[in-house]
Amino acid sequence: EYREKAGDNDILVNVSDDLCGTFPILPDSAIVPGRPGDTLAIRACAGERERATAILWTKTARSRVTVEFSPLRRKDGAEIPASALSAKIVKCHYQADGAPDLMNVTGPGQVLVPELFVNDDTLVKTDDEKRHTLVKFSYPDGAKYVDVNAIKVEDWAHDYPAKDFPIVDAKALQPFTLDACKCKQLVFAIDIPDDAKPGVYTGEISFRSAGEVIARTKVLFEVLPFALPRAETVYSPAQEYTMGLYVWGDLQAECEEPVLSLRHKSRAQMLGELRNLVMNGVDHPILIWHRENVVTSEANLRRHLDVAREAGLSGTLYLGSSDDIGNPTSPEALVKLKDDVVRIQSVAKEYGFGEVYFYGLDEVIGDMLLSQRAAWKAVHEAGGKIIVSGYQEHFAKVGDLLDLIVYSDDPETERPVKWHGVGHKIWKYNTPQAGIENPNVLRRNYGLYIWSLGYDGASTYAFNGESFAWNDLAALQRDAAAGTKSSFVYRSLSFGYPTVDGTIETIAMTGLQDAIKDIRYMTKFRQLLRKTKNIEAQQWYDGLDFKNGDYVKIRRQTINWIKKLLKK
Repeated sequence: EYREKAGDNDILVNVSDDLCGTFPILPDSAIVPGRPGDTLAIRACAGERERATAILWTKTARSRVTVEFSPLRRKDGAEIPASALSAKIVKCHYQADGAPDLMNVTGPGQVLVPELFVNDDTLVKTDDEKRHTLVKFSYPDGAKYVDVNAIKVEDWAHDYPAKDFPIVDAKALQPFTLDACKCKQLVFAIDIPDDAKPGVYTGEISFRSAGEVIARTKVLFEVLPFALPRAETVYSPAQEYTMGLYVWGDLQAECEEPVLSLRHKSRAQMLGELRNLVMNGVDHPILIWHRENVVTSEANLRRHLDVAREAGLSGTLYLGSSDDIGNPTSPEALVKLKDDVVRIQSVAKEYGFGEVYFYGLDEVIGDMLLSQRAAWKAVHEAGGKIIVSGYQEHFAKVGDLLDLIVYSDDPETERPVKWHGVGHKIWKYNTPQAGIENPNVLRRNYGLYIWSLGYDGASTYAFNGESFAWNDLAALQRDAAAGTKSSFVYRSLSFGYPTVDGTIETIAMTGLQDAIKDIRYMTKFRQLLRKTKNIEAQQWYDGLDFKNGDYVKIRRQTINWIKKLLKK
């Protein structure tokens, strides 16, 4: 057991460069990855954000624990500043039965799951007897802990006034407590400068309690001698593999009071969410901006595009509301639709976006699916493109017009090559949707596996699926209040948890980050292999099991092969 490894040491620090692989670490975990006292060894490319983790355990309770980073230095004096490194706490809270691997509720209870990345360790507390989560509400007259499962359940898209739900995380890691004989997990982020020189850097992470150093961990950081390219699809170097995510939210007017809401966001909230996506490699989200509030109002469209650009989005713009196009058929309505498409594309180009995809009617089938053909033709005539989620029948009925399908069914039931044959693309979602905490499921299902099948990308639903995502039992409670019992009840479907001024990041996002990064490393390997033929490297690649293989091992072997091929 982990606690038995302590021996004469009062405190143990286990470290790993594989955050996903450590999941799940709970306070009472007896066995954790790695060995006490290991050096934290990391390999990454300049210009990237890399994750790592440490699990702390102590015999004696410690108060006011802080984390300090030294600069990372090469032997020749080159340096990555300490400011490039940061830490947060991986916080456990109670989630509905079905966690951490399922997106649906499987029972009336809750289980403890490590999920939240927080700066303030006191933001969330757990009631282990009731198996409920308590979240700190920071009212003007003082903080109060609120049982999130006891809050009155409203509609899934209800606007909760921020003044009544004042959830705010600290801007940087605050001193925290180590409870005796309990595990505490930290997540590290290393933002490698674009101009960092290749080579091995060394440094140190210090842990202090009340000013006294209680533990140190050495850091061995290798900046790799190459840059990571954009991800390419398996079938064509000319086509990018895209990582997206459905994201709700129309910007509020500046004079409006902030809310916690699926549909309405303050500028700070929207900017925080989109920045979180970009820094995790999810840089092509499907933006659910509603037609009446945003898309047909040029002033509002500009406000939204300004936030998107500031967050780091550019390139193709994917609009994701089912009211973007609709299914108009009258000549007057089709002319109006064309005019809107032309105007929206023109404005988008001013903000650094090229092609614009307009969303069809979400997940419709049969006659309703066919009813959109006239509208979709009008969008094409105006220079726009069509995106929508759908099923196997979509190819036969609208495949000639649907530029990009976000495919819902099992990935192996569709042949991407037929979509490519008509010049169109196919992304994947719903394997699974959001809500699950286990990052390894997301890394596997939205990364190398569907890439190897020929998909063009992934964009599951959704960054938020409930206005008040903190209550994972909300849908179950709504059923109970209505006197109904559904056969399939969703959990909160969230990759982020709303706060007054932004979002709380989750470990699930790390799964998507690793998924797209796995493909980017594989892209670099394949680029080099095309230039430098190598029978052994080709045989290694041909023997990979992208569906069931060890993705950590594959990533490490890919890096090793890249370094070998660079020397040829």
